[in-house]
Amino acid sequence: MNLRSWMLRFGAFLVFVWRSSATDPQFAPPAVRLSPGLAQAPVIKRLETPGAVAVWREYSIGDPSSVEQMYLEYINRARALPWEEGFLLATVSDPEIQNAYQFFGTDLQRVVDEIALYPPQPPLAIEPRLTQIARSHSQYMLRNAVQEHQERDPVTGKVISTTESRLLGSGYPLSAGGESVYAYAKTPLEGHASFEVDWGLGDGGVQRPPGHRNSNHDGAFREVGVGVVHGTQSRVTPPVTNAVGTNIVITPAVTNTVGPSLVTLDFGSRSDLPPLVTGVVYYDFNTNGFYDVDEGVPGVRVEGESSRWFATTAGSGGYAIPGVEGSQKIRFLSGDHELGSRTVSVIVGKNVKQDCILPYAGTRVLGPTSASVTGLNVYRVEQILGASGYEWQSMRWDLFSGSEGGEDGGARFLFSGLAGWDPVKVGAAASGTRSFQLVHTNGLEQILQYKPWVRPGVGSEIRFKSYLGFTSTNQIAAVEVSTNGIQWTALYQERGRGISVSPTGSYLAKSVSLAGWVGVDLRIRFRFFVEAVDGSRFYTQTQSAFGWSIDDIQYSNALVGTESASHALAAATPFVFKPTSSGRYEFKARPRFGSQELPYSAPVVVDFSSTAVSSGTVVVEGIRRDGTGQMMIDFALTTGVAREWVLQGRGSLVEAWQTVSGATLTDRGEGRLTWIQSPPAGNFFYRVMAR
Repeated sequence: MNLRSWMLRFGAFLVFVWRSSATDPQFAPPAVRLSPGLAQAPVIKRLETPGAVAVWREYSIGDPSSVEQMYLEYINRARALPWEEGFLLATVSDPEIQNAYQFFGTDLQRVVDEIALYPPQPPLAIEPRLTQIARSHSQYMLRNAVQEHQERDPVTGKVISTTESRLLGSGYPLSAGGESVYAYAKTPLEGHASFEVDWGLGDGGVQRPPGHRNSNHDGAFREVGVGVVHGTQSRVTPPVTNAVGTNIVITPAVTNTVGPSLVTLDFGSRSDLPPLVTGVVYYDFNTNGFYDVDEGVPGVRVEGESSRWFATTAGSGGYAIPGVEGSQKIRFLSGDHELGSRTVSVIVGKNVKQDCILPYAGTRVLGPTSASVTGLNVYRVEQILGASGYEWQSMRWDLFSGSEGGEDGGARFLFSGLAGWDPVKVGAAASGTRSFQLVHTNGLEQILQYKPWVRPGVGSEIRFKSYLGFTSTNQIAAVEVSTNGIQWTALYQERGRGISVSPTGSYLAKSVSLAGWVGVDLRIRFRFFVEAVDGSRFYTQTQSAFGWSIDDIQYSNALVGTESASHALAAATPFVFKPTSSGRYEFKARPRFGSQELPYSAPVVVDFSSTAVSSGTVVVEGIRRDGTGQMMIDFALTTGVAREWVLQGRGSLVEAWQTVSGATLTDRGEGRLTWIQSPPAGNFFYRVMAR
């Protein structure tokens, strides 16, 4: 039987009309399975030439995204340990997946038992031609808001491509193939579960036969293309009116909305395929022992010493290389540095999986710890293999002194709560002329938050003067702290005095211990709220004798962080920092891996002064002449401090160095500069000095 006479094999299924809401869980249409009439045995290509060492050849899986790689990792996990996969998916806490189980009435114990019956299978490897047609089909489904295997002309409705025609037209030398599609994926795990559990309207809440699950576990498949696109699209099928006898039957309009992700899996095998060593290089940032989106490391060279094939990991961290039968060593390299090596056993006709999980220790800001308030200070972020970018943060820290009481108009406070209300009040202050007053004209909470960060030391306290005026027992005065500005912990609460109870005649000194927060960077706020109980009563007046007045706020033995700023870097390139004045600053950094927000490093403490000593590394980048004959000396301070630049020269190697007169200095930014000078006749030597 030739290739063109292959058959599409479907299980029996019922054709039906189903009206569902846009928020109901959806199921994938029946999977497509292509099979040849006569399977050919795999042919192993021998790469070695007798008596000579074979040259290195590169193998590529294309450019799978980290989400597409995630689908492959789930499928390969299921193929390797099917009995565990069924249990993992049956007990997963994901609400979208659990909602689908309930909606379809999926018998999870039966699913676990069924998946456990599949024999373990070798892993699949990504194949770029299959990826291309899978992505194209997912784009088609998004563009037309459909979920189906056929592609149709949007005007005529005529079928213009099928799974078979796409696979055969891809250039991939197919010996077996299949396709699964799902146009309603919420996450990669939910999309994988829709295929592996194969939920639907069949017996036990599963499609019968479970074609998508069968494809995941089919030992005939060796490669796969995963095509994921993101987006939502709606298509409205207009209402239809039909006459049935003497009755008019109206089929209402139906809106179908696909998204937020659409995925196509195109499975394949080819007769000339050698065994593939495949896997992914990644950092296990969340320490769950498994690859996750944006954990992959691109640009790692993976070598098979016996096969003489190599690959460079894709942006997802994935790779594949052909292997040869027997035991072979796989090396993972970054430049000339070996990240690790593994030994794998390769069997004819079977792929083998070998991941490389790299240790992650974060990054740091590197540079001088004593720097100049007037000169050039160059720092850099320590490079992390595979990072797509970096972010560094600067913060100034000073010992708190004085007190805060609204004398400057509350410049270092944020107020939220009552629109139009100014919490800074003149008169009735504990000291000075101004204080803060929080009131409840409408029962909404009032918050006075200190803008700078506060870092408590040993014995630190929050000290303030408090005047609780006419207040009900439902009105609460609180002091709260937070490490992130989102979750808050109350360290102090005082309940209102009660209806018709007169306030004390003066401010009272209060103190709140910060003993449990030593060395922790905190946000601090004063919060005045009405306790939410039935029949809550509170005073709505705004005169000075009502609400909560606060004055003379102090933070004893604590540092205050100001001038906080975050800065993005596309690469681990040098950067320049110049402070507003002398003082102590802290720098910390973190790498970016796609959308991953990783923790910041431990801070580097830098003291800026006018007396900092010049130090660091100066690199001459080039010496050239411009069109007028001017000598241009390009150089850079790669790290360190330069308070003053000097250009020196001499006519011969035995002469003493002299400062060159008439030279001008151009700053090219980020520690890169150029000296420009008209050179004398004859030979002349230059050197650049920082002092």
